[in-house]
Amino acid sequence: MRLMVLFQKRNVVLGSGRSLFPRCHAMRFQWIALLAYARKMQPARGGWVRVEDIQRLPLWVGRTRHHVGTNVGRYVQQLQASGVRLVEARTAWRGPYRILATSSEIEFDVPVDAVGDHLGLAKAAQDVDERHLRRFVQRYARASSLFVKGHLHLTNPKPLRSRRLTAWRGFADLAADRTLSADLRVMAHVGEARTLDRLGRFAAVKDTLLNCRQLVDRATDPYVKARFHLAIAWCWQRAGDHAAAQDALAAARSFLPDTLDQTILGAAEDRDGLHLAASGKYREALPHLLRGLRARLFAENYDAVQASTFNIGQTLHEMGEQHYQQANAWLKLSLDVARWHHVGRDDALPEIILAKIAAESGDSRQFNRWIIKAEERAREVQNLLDVSTCHLVRALELRRRGRSDDVVQHLVRARRVYCNLKGYDWQTRDAYARRKFPELWAQVLERSRTA
Repeated sequence: MRLMVLFQKRNVVLGSGRSLFPRCHAMRFQWIALLAYARKMQPARGGWVRVEDIQRLPLWVGRTRHHVGTNVGRYVQQLQASGVRLVEARTAWRGPYRILATSSEIEFDVPVDAVGDHLGLAKAAQDVDERHLRRFVQRYARASSLFVKGHLHLTNPKPLRSRRLTAWRGFADLAADRTLSADLRVMAHVGEARTLDRLGRFAAVKDTLLNCRQLVDRATDPYVKARFHLAIAWCWQRAGDHAAAQDALAAARSFLPDTLDQTILGAAEDRDGLHLAASGKYREALPHLLRGLRARLFAENYDAVQASTFNIGQTLHEMGEQHYQQANAWLKLSLDVARWHHVGRDDALPEIILAKIAAESGDSRQFNRWIIKAEERAREVQNLLDVSTCHLVRALELRRRGRSDDVVQHLVRARRVYCNLKGYDWQTRDAYARRKFPELWAQVLERSRTA
């Protein structure tokens, strides 16, 4: 079913050309527009919208959960009675709800990027903040690696070692960082509590969790809320308060209908982002990749976290030189995660892209540093495609230095490798190299034939 959401007329036009509302229904329109926006922007989540999300709409602010559920339930029943199958609900009165149209069937009369502003949801519907998420991933992944290695806490540290990072300090500092969202800070508090539990400081665990209840109320992700209640259930279990533990478990279960498997969600968002990036839609891809990373981090799947940080860095690199600084930071973070958690070292792509950025930025020192690391890694894992790519990147740097003969030599070596890879689309790689080196390509082909 195709539908056009018209903000100027506050109406929705169905595929048949029929207007959904015969007269102005401002509150209903905001509700339908929110469902369409969620379906368009978050296909991996299925486009489901909770009662709490509806409560943030300007015309719905201040209404109780019961009031919102009652009104929306009536709207759903009226649509069904009129023969319009536009909205489905897991429960009519409590939600969640979603539009039955697919993402590609939904259009707006304003740019998609502006829909959040028109709904008054600029902050609530905003995609994950790239800089804050990168900082959180770096510190959270580091603290997690220290946790699994047993570096939990320093007791009576010597003066020279007083600044040494431990798992507890890493999680505690993140939990206290007011620049982060409530969801991220709650996850840090849960990590802090888990560390204190291992240290046997059970009273401190209870204080840590109980003191962040206001943050939990402000959190928007049901998975985060469920993780918090599971943590506090374990805390009460430790203390022997079985009734409180059961209440906390019941609270955790109440979020299960709205909680998606974070591993699957992360993979789906990542695939959506990579598909858009492959089509050259890098700006549209980035929010999907960031949401995918956040889901993978919540699931603490660090092999996937490393892959996501690389995908974000690669996408920013493809967006052009003005994004090279951000790309650099994300690619280096992917290498840090790989080192801390011993994952993702089956290729040399982060080092290769860092070397390419350095070459295009004219930084010879950084180029030499990264290309040597890339070549060592490619040879170590015997990744022939990466070996050929290293030759291409060296050719870029040598052309900048005006060494045309050496450029041709490295291009010939690159072709010798990738043209002999069975099942590989070497013509596409040839087309890329020809675009990058048009003035030398005839020489490359001639030497390749005679080599």
